[in-house]
Amino acid sequence: MVHSIITADEKIRHFKRIVILEKFIMLPAKLIVVIASAIFLWQVKGETEFKFVFYRYQFWMYLLGNLIFILTLIKLGQKKVNFKIVKLSAFFLSVIDNLFLSFLIYFSTGLDSEFYWLYCGLMIRNAVNFPKIRSQSALNLSFIMFYVIAIYLHDQSSVFLHNQVFWLKVAVLVLVGMCCWGIYTLLSKKTRINEEMQEMTLRAEKISLAGKLAASIAHELKNPFGIIINSVYILENSIDNTSLEAKKHLDVVRKEILRSDRIITDLLNYSRLVEGKVEKININQSIDKVINDMGPEFFKNVEIEKKYRPDLPSIYFDSLHIKQIIYNVVTNARQAIEEKGKVVIETAYSSEGCVSIIVKDTGGGIDPELLDKVFDPFVTTKKKGTGLGLSVVKSIVDTYGGSVKIKSSRAGTEVKINLPIRTVFKNGNQ
Repeated sequence: MVHSIITADEKIRHFKRIVILEKFIMLPAKLIVVIASAIFLWQVKGETEFKFVFYRYQFWMYLLGNLIFILTLIKLGQKKVNFKIVKLSAFFLSVIDNLFLSFLIYFSTGLDSEFYWLYCGLMIRNAVNFPKIRSQSALNLSFIMFYVIAIYLHDQSSVFLHNQVFWLKVAVLVLVGMCCWGIYTLLSKKTRINEEMQEMTLRAEKISLAGKLAASIAHELKNPFGIIINSVYILENSIDNTSLEAKKHLDVVRKEILRSDRIITDLLNYSRLVEGKVEKININQSIDKVINDMGPEFFKNVEIEKKYRPDLPSIYFDSLHIKQIIYNVVTNARQAIEEKGKVVIETAYSSEGCVSIIVKDTGGGIDPELLDKVFDPFVTTKKKGTGLGLSVVKSIVDTYGGSVKIKSSRAGTEVKINLPIRTVFKNGNQ
């Protein structure tokens, strides 16, 4: 049986929903219930002293429990936390509310208590905090169970089981729970699909515009290069054989023009920005595929260590672009190691909504004088190569609104690539 993994992005968004719901909706609603309950409890004079103390004890315990878990959620919302702690806090808040509501029903009029309708609100809250049907159903069933126990304790008998009103109220709770789960699931799915479509459309448009600009510049440069090459050819045939120095310089011009033309052609074909085929990409799988395609011979005498985050969300990218990024960065890391060494490839997720690819090597590092220029075209420390690897990487990453950071020392180099999983509604704007 295959279980879907909740991605880090979904966890953070889920956590934000829980904090917003508990802080801005449930907290004000609870304050109203607490004030009303306090007035009602402190006006009760007809009960025995023991029961009266018990009622107040339940009231203060409810206040203390809510204070602890709500403050915990608000505090956790300001820092990176374990998602399990967040869900656990929300779970205990739900249990506490269930117990207190059952106590109010038991304390008031039992089956005829108006507090019954608060269960519907708590079930809606469960649908938001616990979208999975198993956890949500378990909580809703516990609500119904405690409701039955509250009525039994109030009546001190099971006569209510023969009352049609009781079964009608139980049926209402079951239907509300099912409807909440169904509606929330459908709305969440529709919202997710709409966001994905918007994201893919927006990125495809950005890549297409960048591609058209690149193609336009390339063609504009290719035409003059063609004219210059033709002129050089005519000049070479026109110059006398004795003008060896002039021919030598013309030959240099011709070679450099051909080299420049080749670079432009390679860049245009290499980036394929015009196509803009955006799709959902799993970064971990993409890295594995690139490493496998490069082959074991390429990494001879070099250890590859992978540190993948398993719950990494998918990103919307052109599959060729992501392969180019990974290939270029990993190739640079491998070539930085002259003999034996190690390349560490790590994936991570930040609360800012970025998937990160971190590649570290144990090479000799980059000269500090060149560190600020490594993203410039034609800057390279290798004997062979055009110096376009990191330049192309940065160009592609910038197109998607990401960033590339590099750190280097004598112990090795680290390249960190941050790729936003979403540009729609980023900072409130598209």
